[in-house]
Amino acid sequence: MDILEFLDSRFLLAIIIKITLLVGFSFSIWIILLINRNYWVKTEHYFITFLLLPVVAFVITKVISGNLALSLGMIGALSIIRFRNPVKSPLELVVYFLLMTLGISCAVSTRWFLILFFVSLVLFTFIYILKKISIFNLLFKDSDTFSSFENSNQLEILSEIDIGEYLPRNNISAYSFDNNKYSYLLISSEINDLQIILDNKIIKKNITSFKLNKI
Repeated sequence: MDILEFLDSRFLLAIIIKITLLVGFSFSIWIILLINRNYWVKTEHYFITFLLLPVVAFVITKVISGNLALSLGMIGALSIIRFRNPVKSPLELVVYFLLMTLGISCAVSTRWFLILFFVSLVLFTFIYILKKISIFNLLFKDSDTFSSFENSNQLEILSEIDIGEYLPRNNISAYSFDNNKYSYLLISSEINDLQIILDNKIIKKNITSFKLNKI
């Protein structure tokens, strides 16, 4: 029955319109943030996260809607996606969330499993095509992508208070709050940039620990 519903033209048209709007609005928000000089989003993993996360949330909401028992079960299942250490990339969490949702939707609703799978495939193929025609390199030439991220100097900072306002936005790659501690991951191609951050009197006074990984 799920396959027949999936092939229903009216159902497919409605879903295509909604997902297209989701991706379009998410992309618009990403552009607006850039226009307002929020350059922390100007990375490949944030770009893909903005496009993919709303679609994943849309599918999981559709899968569990109208089923109270399944909704309560999702609280426990999705709580698996949690990290006590600073997250290396927001896309890392989204991919885990995507894989979890694919498993859940496959068990509950085949049509939503197929929709999420094909949409994810299309989005990743779209990113691949952009890379091949060099648009991505032009768009993110001043930012850290997956490959350059691994080859960057990394500074992990733990603090009992929020010191985000004292940290340069362009260097912040990830941020989390857990067990009353703030965790920041900063990256830079220049080790001196991270050392300058550590030498800041306010930052040095308020951090509880740090780890500097040099390339």
